[in-house]
Amino acid sequence: MAGKVGAIDFQLFLRKISLERFFQSFYYFKWLEYPLVYNNLELKAGEQYLDIGSGKSIFPLFVVAKNNCNVHVFDDQSIIKDSITYYQSNIRKMGLCNISGKNFLIHEATEKGQLDFPDNYFDRVSCISVLEHIKGNGDSVMMQEISRILKKGGRAVITFPFNGKDYIEEDNPEGVGYFQRKYSVAAIKERIIDPANLKVKKVIYFGERYISFGEQYLQNKFRKINWLIPLFAPILWRVCHYYEGEYRNFYERAIDKKGTGVACIVFDKI
Repeated sequence: MAGKVGAIDFQLFLRKISLERFFQSFYYFKWLEYPLVYNNLELKAGEQYLDIGSGKSIFPLFVVAKNNCNVHVFDDQSIIKDSITYYQSNIRKMGLCNISGKNFLIHEATEKGQLDFPDNYFDRVSCISVLEHIKGNGDSVMMQEISRILKKGGRAVITFPFNGKDYIEEDNPEGVGYFQRKYSVAAIKERIIDPANLKVKKVIYFGERYISFGEQYLQNKFRKINWLIPLFAPILWRVCHYYEGEYRNFYERAIDKKGTGVACIVFDKI
């Protein structure tokens, strides 16, 4: 099993791609999300791993570079076609050409947007900030599909925006530009937990630590030092609430009301 990682490990990984990517750094809002997902996947050698909604993420590249497992990436047809060159190019830059055809596989959704995989196929599945962008009941359908393709004994790690009060749908939120949800506690249970019919292993709520640094990041105020900021991820971000076991309600402390912005749920298939 791979060791624990932090934001700095993802930042250093970018140097394997290019010096330019190193100085560009990676998206601020992934500094805690990526390490949390990776560490909770608990990947093992030889496993079949799927990342849903990959786009042009560095996350599956990080996984394939650090683990002897088979990495699959999946996204909508309009997105993944543009991503194929991105992944193939970066695999070459990292000197991993020998694995590109066998251990790193790229898939696109069917015309109906479904996961075209057999039942009980994957050992590990991640879905990082994707469910909230699927309109209609697509988030619940995706959770049913994740349950279907996950092997018995397998694990899925899911993240999405969290709002401590009301469930919100936004067609064009500032800083995102396309459809997005923010899930309330009740909506998480109704739209994610219940449709999945998987065992909830762990629930983690996290967000910024007392200050809205992300708003300034989105305004490109720190572009010249983006590469340095992951060093301060433990100061800028924190886990607000954490527990193991069945999903349940919680009561926010006043200090957490503004900063609790993302939920991470770890599911096991028993």
